[in-house]
Amino acid sequence: MYDPRTDPAVSPYNRLFMGGRPNRLLKRGMMSEQKIRPVEDRNTTFRIHPLQTGRVQIKSAQLRRRRGGPARVLLDHAWTGWLPIHAWAIEHPEGVIVVDTGETARTSEPGYFPRWHPFYRTSARINVAPEQEIGPQLRQIGIKPEEVRTVVLTHLHTDHTGGLRHFPNSEILVSGEDYRDARGILGRMRG
Repeated sequence: MYDPRTDPAVSPYNRLFMGGRPNRLLKRGMMSEQKIRPVEDRNTTFRIHPLQTGRVQIKSAQLRRRRGGPARVLLDHAWTGWLPIHAWAIEHPEGVIVVDTGETARTSEPGYFPRWHPFYRTSARINVAPEQEIGPQLRQIGIKPEEVRTVVLTHLHTDHTGGLRHFPNSEILVSGEDYRDARGILGRMRG
C-alpha cells in the first residue's frame, strides 16, 4: 500500500510540513498509522462546500485555555460575539462525505438540553433556525442527505453532532477515544 510518508517523491512535502520527521507526528498522535491511498487520477474533482448551521455565543473564558477549569467558564460574565457553527460537505467520486453535522434547531425547545447541566443553562446561547440545519442546507446545494456515504465527526460536542438525524443511511466515523468517553457518565456530564 502506498504511503506518502515513505515516498521520496514527497520528501519536499515532508521537509516543509513535517520538518522531515513524520515519525515525530506519529509519536505525538498527530498522524495515525492507517494506510493512505492516493488518488491515482489527477483529473479527479473534489468539491468542498462550507456550510453554516446556525450560530453560538459562548463565554469569553472558553476561548483561552487557562487554569480554573469549568468554574472559570461558568463564573465568567463576558460573552463572545455570535460565532458561526460550521459543517462541511465534500463531493468525492466515491460519494459525499460530511464533516461534522452542525447544530439542530431543536436546541430552542424546552427540555432539549438537560436542565441540571450548568453549561447549557449559563454558558452557551445557540441560535439555529430549521432551514439552517444541515439537511435543508445540503438539499439547497443539490445533495440528498439520505445519500451521503460517510459522516466524519471531529468530536462529539452538540454543535458538531446536532444534525446526525439527517443521515439515517450514512456510515458515521468518530474516534474510538471520543466514543468511549461519550458513553460513560463523564461523557454525559461534559455534554
